[in-house]
Amino acid sequence: MGLICALTFHNTAEAIVYTASNEASGNQVIAFDVVDSRGRIAELGRFDTEGVGTGALLGNQSAIALDVCN
Repeated sequence: MGLICALTFHNTAEAIVYTASNEASGNQVIAFDVVDSRGRIAELGRFDTEGVGTGALLGNQSAIALDVCN
């Protein structure tokens, strides 16, 4: 979680979107910068969760729960 908090505070984006890869070989959190008012995004980075996913498509909202960075 520390990497994500650091990324959030050092980025000038107005919004950052997070999702999970759910890869069976090694799950990652993927961060995207919302680059304009039309909602276009650009990948900022991938961060290992040190866990594994199921390898299936994620068809759910709220797949990631974030804590507030202090």
